[in-house]
Amino acid sequence: MSSSEEPSLKWPRRLSWMLELAWDAGMSERPSLVADNIVARATTTAGREPVDGKWRHRLGLLCLSLEREAKLSPLGRTIAHGQLVRIVASRARAEALWERNPEIRERPVDNAVAIVGPMRSGTTRMHRLLACDPAFASTRLFETLEPVPSLGKVDLRAVRAFAGLAFMRTCNPAIKAIHPTSPFSVEEDVGLHAFSLWGPQFDGQWWIPSFARESDRAGPADAYDEFRRLLQTASWRRQIVPDRRWLLKSPQFSEDLDALRRALPGLTVVRLTRPLEEVVASSASLSWHYARVQSDDADRRSFGEHWLRKTVRRERLLEDSLERQPAAITLDYHEVSQDWRAAIRQVYDVLGRQLSPSVEAKMARLMRRSKDHRGHRYTLEDFGLDRRTVRAAFA
Repeated sequence: MSSSEEPSLKWPRRLSWMLELAWDAGMSERPSLVADNIVARATTTAGREPVDGKWRHRLGLLCLSLEREAKLSPLGRTIAHGQLVRIVASRARAEALWERNPEIRERPVDNAVAIVGPMRSGTTRMHRLLACDPAFASTRLFETLEPVPSLGKVDLRAVRAFAGLAFMRTCNPAIKAIHPTSPFSVEEDVGLHAFSLWGPQFDGQWWIPSFARESDRAGPADAYDEFRRLLQTASWRRQIVPDRRWLLKSPQFSEDLDALRRALPGLTVVRLTRPLEEVVASSASLSWHYARVQSDDADRRSFGEHWLRKTVRRERLLEDSLERQPAAITLDYHEVSQDWRAAIRQVYDVLGRQLSPSVEAKMARLMRRSKDHRGHRYTLEDFGLDRRTVRAAFA
């Protein structure tokens, strides 16, 4: 079924209608997607203007792409505006925090463990299994959505994360099955990329091909220096002891493994693999389901083509990086599914750690509770693809 045949979502349609009425009646202002206006609103919110940097150029490109390509509904426009204001305000708060507390730069984070692999290849499962061990420190959902809390105020990030999750699941119930999570769940680190107005958080929810192409062309630039600083900030705020290792996970690492290794020289890489014809449709489906909350014109075929191209690119860049410096261990998605305990023991052997009975029991409880995306239904054909096309692209 094409996106034109797919019924639009009830609540996003109603909310967009109400917003349009309010704007036309002058009851509220139409949210701006002009970069200067975003920065001005964020400055008011944070109480100071963020320092200019490469992020400012990327914000301008993103705003243009949102206006010209994303086909945002009134609700989508409101969500995009709020999200960008929050990110820029977070930058301003971070700069103030770093000025007041220069010791943050000294926090040890180099000896991290990164889980890499394509989207939907079991990286989330491995991430959450390893996070059962208190020897690892991980980013939680509310922290990746807002890496830096408001200064001198009660930290309401978890409350806002809960409200945001509830809202998105009400707008599109399929999202809960696609990526089960909660405010305090261990979560991938896409928000630490978004802090730099760069990375997969944006084209994972909007149709913004020109911004995505420019991000690919320019590369990570300064983003991983700021990624490291945000890890140090979380470590400082949570007072994480030096011998706890950060456990990191993001599909973006496949593209940027060299940059991540430069930022974190002691990094250990755990790689997950899965037949790529199995992951492309799932990746496109995840992105399309988020996009259709914010646009009535999210086209499945376009998302299929985009995620095929992006998955090919990520896999090739990852292979290039691993030729120079191999991963510590490579695990197959289906083998982990058949015997997760054996896979975990392999990882612990590589890390030189003992898997305690209490941690293994906690992992087992997690696996029993896990629904493993069973409610997520999709096919390649849903997104204008087939196995032959995908295999040819990866040949």
